[in-house]
Amino acid sequence: MELTYSFPPVDSLVEFSNKKLKEFDYVKFGDTVIEFSATVYAIVVGVFSYVWTAFQLWWYDNGEAVQVNTIRIAVNVIDFIAAIVIATPKVYRWVKLNSNRLVDYLFYQVALA
Repeated sequence: MELTYSFPPVDSLVEFSNKKLKEFDYVKFGDTVIEFSATVYAIVVGVFSYVWTAFQLWWYDNGEAVQVNTIRIAVNVIDFIAAIVIATPKVYRWVKLNSNRLVDYLFYQVALA
């Protein structure tokens, strides 16, 4: 490739990069990347296998309690929501009745005063 020289710092950088690219050992770099990747993957697989085994052993010991407590929490939440749904109309009627009584009382206090 024919280069036209224009700016000395850029020209020296291009010559330096061409020299380095010609000297670069791609095979050695590929071997290094493969070895590094294999090492990282082996560590990840080893850690994941250990964590999965530990989780299975923990679940064997505590799984039933976790399931029971989860069902208990779900039932309690459903009961709480049902109590709110059932109590809401009663509370609404009570507030409506007493607010009407309060408004009537205040009206007659002002009108008859």
